Amino acid sequence: MIAKILFVTLLASTCAAYQRKLEVQDSDGHDIQFPHLLYTSNSSQIQLSLLNLSPQLGKTSQFGFELTILDDSSRNNTYGISSARTFDDEYTPGVFTHGSHTEHLTVASSAITVAFGSEGDGWYQENNYATWAMSSGFGERPLEHVSATVLSVTSVGLGIPAIIALGTVIYVSVHKPEPKL
Repeated sequence: MIAKILFVTLLASTCAAYQRKLEVQDSDGHDIQFPHLLYTSNSSQIQLSLLNLSPQLGKTSQFGFELTILDDSSRNNTYGISSARTFDDEYTPGVFTHGSHTEHLTVASSAITVAFGSEGDGWYQENNYATWAMSSGFGERPLEHVSATVLSVTSVGLGIPAIIALGTVIYVSVHKPEPKL
């Protein structure tokens, strides 16, 4: 049985929309929506989307928000962010250069400020769409595994040329042409 809890808030007018989404799953896997975040039964996913919002300060405006994590336990814990690099881009090809992971440390609250886009990139003004997604959870960061499909395609893609090259070397070494004098 797969259970999925989804909380969606959509604020919309006739021409603009703002959507917040929180998902909790009871199994392990990848989300079906882009950017296909990895989730476990101990994690939650948050996604924020902006569509056709009009910036009040012209084309140089940027949108941003602050996400605050609160902890009411008596341990007074804080959260830290660590980066991990991976070569596996099977689920989000070419989207991210690195990922982050939040771990439990010592303090009562922590905040992350997120801005959509970078200064002068013009992405939102051109497309009128921006989205941000994150996955957060308890325990160790889930590890990505290379799927059997990727392994088989890589094996065939590298194996066939290697077999052809090896066969060519063996054929040439067995059937050496005699030098002409």
